[in-house]
Amino acid sequence: QNAKDNAETSFRGLKEIQTKKLRAEQARESIHKFKASSTRKKLTQVSDQITDAFNRLVGKESLIKTIEISPENFELILTKPDGDLIENDQLSHGERQILAYAVLWGLSKVSGRPLPTVIDTPMGRLDVTHRMNLSQNYFHQASHQVVILSTDTEIYGQFLEAMKPGIGKMYSLRFDEKSKSTQVI
Repeated sequence: QNAKDNAETSFRGLKEIQTKKLRAEQARESIHKFKASSTRKKLTQVSDQITDAFNRLVGKESLIKTIEISPENFELILTKPDGDLIENDQLSHGERQILAYAVLWGLSKVSGRPLPTVIDTPMGRLDVTHRMNLSQNYFHQASHQVVILSTDTEIYGQFLEAMKPGIGKMYSLRFDEKSKSTQVI
């Protein structure tokens, strides 16, 4: 009788372990499904913001209909209004630069966190239209605090005028040959 009781106790213990293991596997599967669903939802939000930012900055609404982020490898998938895909090398250097700004802007908007943005030589490869779109539509909205590092030939004239309403402070760095030092003006 004692051996039978021990066997039944062991069997019940084994059943409990199997039940707990099954529940743990179900919980793990539920967590994976939730994570995948959450990731897809967040990627959709970011994709929508990137698409909106790109179209606002590039000034060519007929170029791209959507910019999506692949949940498998996080690559950008660009689609034309007719549904055809756009390869990255089909974009000009300026459009790729605008796309990079749009990605940063979209991520910033969706994160909801007020982080400063630092932009180094923002207009290097851009034509006049793209420069003006950035000056009017991006720099003053990219974040609550934007620091732009540019050359003296990059932001001037009409571009500077377009940016002035959003400028809190401007500094110029001048190298002094006599003292061999840079002065902040």
